[in-house]
Amino acid sequence: MKQIKTMVLLGMLCFSFLQYVVAQEGLPKAPNRTEGEGPWKQLIIRGVTLINGNGAPPIGPVDIVVENNLIKKSTSSWLSWRGYRLD
Repeated sequence: MKQIKTMVLLGMLCFSFLQYVVAQEGLPKAPNRTEGEGPWKQLIIRGVTLINGNGAPPIGPVDIVVENNLIKKSTSSWLSWRGYRLD
């Protein structure tokens, strides 16, 4: 029982020390918004598992095409890996 109390106390001290170190260093700054590329007209997410939310089993892997914040198309990833275009 004494060993358990000692281990718990040691764990709490380590956790407190880590919190102190993180608070002293602070969080890293985010890059400026001017860096990077985009916005893009089309986003293609490849090789994901699609769960459509109506109780059907998951489908995958599929490629999902998003245009103007709307899902326009989802196709089998097998087709796109074989050279078929998603346009």
